Amino acid sequence: MKRILRYLSGYVRVELTGYATERFLNLCTNHNIYIWDMEHREDAYEFSMSISDFFSIRPLVKKTKTRVRIQKKMGFPVFLFRYRKRKLFLAGFFLGVGIIYLFSCYIWNVEICGNSVLSEETLFRYLETEKVYVGSKKKDINCEELEAEIRQHFPNVIWTSVRLEGTKLTVDIKENLVTAEENKKTEEIPQDIVADKTGVIQSIITRSGVPQVKAGDKVKKGKILVLGRIEIRDDIGEVKEYKYCKADADIIAKTTYSYEYRVPKQTEQKVFTGKEKKRYALWYNKKYLELPSFGKDYPLYEKETEKKQLKIMKNFYLPFYLQKNTYREYEKKTHEVSKKEAKQIALANLEVFLSKLEEKGVQIIEKNVIMDTEKNEYVLKGTITANEKFGIYQDTKQLEVPKEEGNIENESE
Repeated sequence: MKRILRYLSGYVRVELTGYATERFLNLCTNHNIYIWDMEHREDAYEFSMSISDFFSIRPLVKKTKTRVRIQKKMGFPVFLFRYRKRKLFLAGFFLGVGIIYLFSCYIWNVEICGNSVLSEETLFRYLETEKVYVGSKKKDINCEELEAEIRQHFPNVIWTSVRLEGTKLTVDIKENLVTAEENKKTEEIPQDIVADKTGVIQSIITRSGVPQVKAGDKVKKGKILVLGRIEIRDDIGEVKEYKYCKADADIIAKTTYSYEYRVPKQTEQKVFTGKEKKRYALWYNKKYLELPSFGKDYPLYEKETEKKQLKIMKNFYLPFYLQKNTYREYEKKTHEVSKKEAKQIALANLEVFLSKLEEKGVQIIEKNVIMDTEKNEYVLKGTITANEKFGIYQDTKQLEVPKEEGNIENESE
């Protein structure tokens, strides 16, 4: 802030020489004349002082018989004096300052942080209903009221903070990921565990529900593994009532995955020539203006786009986006793939396939794949045997309790 005020009022960089330079500096202190950035060189001092203070030191210079020379003039008044005859330049300067001030009255960037369940699209749509969006006026936004409205509209949001910095609006939220109501609702729904694919049961540990299979059973897709319906029988073994629950069990099954990957014997490869060119474009309010570029376009190229919002300071965003398009020239060349290369490519793809299975908790037991040669391609195919967690949930079918039939002999009596 001091630097800004100094620049607006103007200041000079001066050199002080003479016999009683220290006395001059002491007198400046006594007369409340502020100096800064002082440097001592041999028999001279160099420092900065405001223009108004410079005009008030003449009596002190005369009294101490020192000499003050201006080394450099700086600041806004100096800038205006220097360009006083360039009216168009000054008009453009003040116009630019006015435009920047006008832009500072609006929001040009909205950032949402901390959300995981709620999507950014949902939050942005809600903010638009509250008239908070890119281009809205800052004076129309009450941060405290907006915080309360977000918490009221989204019950799973337990904390929120809305702050305005420059032309940027930041919304920080914290969510309650699992609410008590959701837990209760999930527990109340009776569900079975069913097979989501064909496999052989290796182990089953049931915590709730009625198991329908045992270790060693081969099951097909859709088979009920654990039933969420429990039969309550009377003394003679007839069903008296049904109790329902959400089945819960740890089930491990042996499953088989089919694998096939084809590599063509002849491929076209991109060979980059090393030539590239950049083009820039300016975006404003969804309008696109590409800046002119010299030279011919490449017949074959790969395009890389980078888009960035312009800003003056850290949080002073502008409604303009600069897009940089990079074009890299390449040529197409035919490549004959050998069987060895094809096997390396196919095995690399197989490793990626297996790593994705392991990320899901699948334990690989056996790999049985072979490489075959067909007319125009190489084929790596086979099966993969694995142990994995088994079963998915589906709603339990609810049955009516059989009604008791009355005794005919008793009725006749």
